[in-house]
Amino acid sequence: MLNLNSKKHKIKSITFLTLEELNQVKDSQIPKDKSHLEKIKDVFLFQCFIGLRFSDVENLKKSDVKDNHIVITVIKTTKTLIIDLNSHSKSILDKYANEDINNNKALPTITNQKTNDYLKELIELVGIDEPSIFDVFSFIFYQF
Repeated sequence: MLNLNSKKHKIKSITFLTLEELNQVKDSQIPKDKSHLEKIKDVFLFQCFIGLRFSDVENLKKSDVKDNHIVITVIKTTKTLIIDLNSHSKSILDKYANEDINNNKALPTITNQKTNDYLKELIELVGIDEPSIFDVFSFIFYQF
């Protein structure tokens, strides 16, 4: 018999943003005293627009970015994907194209734990009353 209460079988609650809430984040203006949230917002939105996990975005290199798509080997499955870029995801990549980011990465990421902390702050700042864990939100995927 399967014991779902054991430590090996934790039941996770998954929370999704609505399209309205995603647009609320996208359209939000970050105050100058919270400028550290701008990069968090960009990386989070990029994940939402193309459907990649944090670990894959964290490892995305500038050389993986092509004109209208990215080519990436997904860490969890080791499958190589070609993902088309929509206008939103392309504009985020363009914003950081000329920045010198560690190891020639495409986007400015920090640790997953710190990103979670800042994402909670961002979600509260824009007025969304949902628990926010970056790994949960990484599965939100809208095509615009």
